[in-house]
Amino acid sequence: MEAENLTQELSDQDRILLVFGYLGPLALVSLVASRKEFVKWHAKQGLAVLTTLAALYLCVLKPLERLSLLYFWGWLAELFSAATWMVLFGAVVLVLVCIVRGLEGERFKLPFVGELTDRARKVIEHTPMKRYGDSMDLIGAVIWLASDASRFVTGTVVPIDGGFSSLSI
Repeated sequence: MEAENLTQELSDQDRILLVFGYLGPLALVSLVASRKEFVKWHAKQGLAVLTTLAALYLCVLKPLERLSLLYFWGWLAELFSAATWMVLFGAVVLVLVCIVRGLEGERFKLPFVGELTDRARKVIEHTPMKRYGDSMDLIGAVIWLASDASRFVTGTVVPIDGGFSSLSI
C-alpha cells in the first residue's frame, strides 16, 4: 500500500468529490468535475473497486447463492447467504477505509487494484508520452470530427495513442 501526502489542503468541494469517487456511479461526477489529480485518482480507484465488486457479485456470489437455494436446505443455504453478505460488508469497510485515508490526504492504494502488469509497463516505456491516455485526450479529435473542418474526411483512422503505434513493441 502506497501512502503519499498532499502538499496542499483539500477544499470542501474536493472532499465531497473524493467521497463521491467511491459511491458507485457518482464516481463519474467526481472524475469529470474535479480539477485536482488527487481526487481524480481516487475516483478512478473507486470505479475499479465498483467494477470488481459488481463482477464478483454477479458472476460468482449470486449464482452460488442460487445454487445453494436449489440444492441445499436449511442451514447450508443460510451459510452461503451469510458468506455473500460478509464479502459485501468487507467491501463496504474497504471503501470506507479508502475514503477516510483519502480525506486525510493520502493515496491509499489498494494492492489488487490498478497494479501494472509487465506488458503495461512495456507499453508505457515505448509510448513517447510516457503515460496512458485519458478521456481528455480525445476531445480535440472529437471536436475536429464534429466540425465542418472534417466534412471531406472519409474512411480514415485517427490514432489517438500518444505515439505508441509508431513505436510499437
